[in-house]
Amino acid sequence: MKSRRYKLPLIALSLSLALPAFSQSWFTPEVEKRAEDILKNMTVKECYEQMGSDYEGVLGRLGSEAIVKRFALKFLQDPSFAQLKESLAKNDGEEAFRAAHTLKGVCLNLGFDELFEVSAELTEKLRERKTAGSEELFQKVSQKYQKTVMAIQGLE
Repeated sequence: MKSRRYKLPLIALSLSLALPAFSQSWFTPEVEKRAEDILKNMTVKECYEQMGSDYEGVLGRLGSEAIVKRFALKFLQDPSFAQLKESLAKNDGEEAFRAAHTLKGVCLNLGFDELFEVSAELTEKLRERKTAGSEELFQKVSQKYQKTVMAIQGLE
């Protein structure tokens, strides 16, 4: 398969899609339309490359691109990240640990390498069921989660 060359820098693409109100003053409608077209036409392999993950590894485990795509899209409905965020806000160490551990496992199974790594770090921090000092790690998880979600949304 021939690799596509994108004419928009990744940061422009990210800003254009993640911050529509902000981006309207920076990007013309043509640039925003191009960004949307790029994401809508993304292959599963390109999605994994964008999120910094090993497509070939997950394809080997799951067996077909259709299954990889189906489970990646299902990830958008997974409540683990929202539960993690909510339980950290409540300082509920038990629930935060459970949510971080679940998120870590899902990411491992789906081959979301970068999100897996930071969620594994947070899981270890929360292993004692104490939320104090987890803010910086949660920010890293949140950033990788957003990157992963944006990439997956390009498959829809």
